[in-house]
Amino acid sequence: MKQISLFGHFLFIFFCVNSCIGTTSPSQKMDDNKSVLVFKDKKFDNSSVISIMGSGEKAQKIEFENCTFSGSFSFTGLEIGYNAFQVSCSFKNCSFEGDLTGKTTQFLGSLNFNKCRFKKNVIFQNSAFLGPLAIKDCTFDGDGLFQNAIFFRESTFMGSHFYGIPFFQSARFFEKASFINVVFHSNTDFTIVRFSEGVNMDFVRAEGNLDFTDSRFEGISSFKKAELVKGVNLSNIRAFSTIRFSETTFLDSLKTTGAKFFSEKLEIVQPKGTFAPEGD
Repeated sequence: MKQISLFGHFLFIFFCVNSCIGTTSPSQKMDDNKSVLVFKDKKFDNSSVISIMGSGEKAQKIEFENCTFSGSFSFTGLEIGYNAFQVSCSFKNCSFEGDLTGKTTQFLGSLNFNKCRFKKNVIFQNSAFLGPLAIKDCTFDGDGLFQNAIFFRESTFMGSHFYGIPFFQSARFFEKASFINVVFHSNTDFTIVRFSEGVNMDFVRAEGNLDFTDSRFEGISSFKKAELVKGVNLSNIRAFSTIRFSETTFLDSLKTTGAKFFSEKLEIVQPKGTFAPEGD
C-alpha cells in the first residue's frame, strides 16, 4: 500500500488490510458533474481503523449507506495536531460500534448523519465545521463531545436521542442551532456556549439537567412545547434577544441567578407542569 499525502487536493478513503468484509471498492457516480464515492451495505470488522486521508482522487463527496463500523472510525489519519477534511460526507442508516472521532479537525464540506446509531462516544472536540452539519434522527448511546467546537454554518440535531451526556461547553454557533424534537436522556452541558443567532429547543424533552450557565444568547431562542423534567439553569447568561418559553412543561426548577437580559426580559407564555414559573 503506498503512502498518501494528507495535503492532497481531494480526499479518498483508505482501508486497513482485511478491514472490510467483501470488496472495499466503492461505486462511483456523477452528481452535478461532481464525482461521488458510494459505499453501500459494507461491514467493517473489529480490527479495522478507517482513516480518511488526502489523495489525488477527484471525489468531492463520499456517501455511506447501511454500513456497519465495528472498530473506531476516524476522519483523519493523524493522532495529534490539526487536520483538514475537504470533501462533503454523508452517512445514512449506519451503525458505529466504536468511537467516532473528528477532534481537532476542520471540516470544509458538509457533514450529514441520518438515522445512524453511535454505540460509543462521538468526539468532535476543538473542531470547526465550515460547512453545514446535520445529525438527524440519530441515537447516541455514549457521550457526545463537542467542547470548543465552532459551527460556522447551520447545524441541526433534529429528532436525535442522547442517552449519554452531550458536552457542548465553550462551543460557538454562528448560525442558529436546531435541537427540535431532541430527547436528552441525561444531563446536558451547554455552559459557556455562544449562540450568535439563538437556539431552537422546540419540542425538546430533557430528562436530565439542562445547563446553560454563563452562555451568551444573541438571537431569538425558543423552547416551545418543550418538556423539562429536571432543572433548567440559566445562571449568569447574557441575553441580547428574546428567550421564549411557550407552552413549556416545567417539572423542576428554572434558575436565572445572575442572568442579564439586555433586550427583553425572559418570556414565559402559558407554562405548564408542577413547577411552572409565573407566566405572562
